[in-house]
Amino acid sequence: MTLEESSSDGDHATSDPPESAVWDADADAYDRYLQQGRGRLRQEAALSNLLETVPDLRGGGKRILDAGAGTGRLAVRLSILGHSVRVLDPSPRMLVLAQAHAAAAGPAVEERLTFAAGTIEGLQRQNIPCYDVAVAHNVLEYVPDPVAAVRALAASMRTGGYVSLVSANRLARPLRLASQGKGPGAVQASMGEHRFPIDMFGGWRREYSPLELEAFASMAGLATVALLGVSVFANLQMGPDPAPEDEALWLQVELDAGRVPEYLGSASYIQCIARKPV
Repeated sequence: MTLEESSSDGDHATSDPPESAVWDADADAYDRYLQQGRGRLRQEAALSNLLETVPDLRGGGKRILDAGAGTGRLAVRLSILGHSVRVLDPSPRMLVLAQAHAAAAGPAVEERLTFAAGTIEGLQRQNIPCYDVAVAHNVLEYVPDPVAAVRALAASMRTGGYVSLVSANRLARPLRLASQGKGPGAVQASMGEHRFPIDMFGGWRREYSPLELEAFASMAGLATVALLGVSVFANLQMGPDPAPEDEALWLQVELDAGRVPEYLGSASYIQCIARKPV
């Protein structure tokens, strides 16, 4: 396991203190969110979709880029399967937590992970196709130019490789507001919006529809092979997270619902898995 802070390969050290500070401030809260309930369901559903869609991903041996990897939980899971994973994130605190999760998983897992402080935008300077799979889960909501970001991911991929994008779904926002008892004014106002307040990471993010996410992949020269919903029902519920004993059943419900095209507009998140043509 190594931590790289060099710009020689297109990644760069975190040279923007305000941006890094934003991610650092909520890194621990985000990690706790992913450990249980709706956060864990979201991550498990996205991983299951990836494993079901990308051929031979359960068998190990691939080179994977996790761009905007956060606290590294997905990267560790992929490393456990036998893949070499590069963890890229602009937040020093996120990387510290990711390294801790890697160490807890054991030496065999830890040695297949490398860590770099940097952003997807930094990949644009790399332009070396070397990855079999790239994932950018819940990252496009925060980048200034999502098309450029996906193009950078595509450029880093070998031909025939796969890119997995997960983004918050703006079409689901009005449904959640209505389910929470908000009035018609609030629901209507949200229907044409792309930018919404959130609890973490600076308070705002942009959200995209399923067709917009698919278009980003297409404009980057990628062919969509799966467009899936993530968290169709779980985020509509009021109150506490699902009980731990119900999580396995909820996960199966979410996986089944996520593959039904009619539910795409209702899903809190959209996952687009696309392939770089051979």
